Amino acid sequence: MAKIVEMDERVSIFAQMDEDVKGPVILINKFSVKPEEFDQFLKG
Repeated sequence: MAKIVEMDERVSIFAQMDEDVKGPVILINKFSVKPEEFDQFLKG
């Protein structure tokens, strides 16, 4: 199940989305994978 994980402890994702940004943005997806599922994850 997907869940939101804060990447910056100082500013929440919701506070960042409230900002009026006119330039480029960087999106980061963090995946937590069990070691025994790593090969299958890479295939996906």
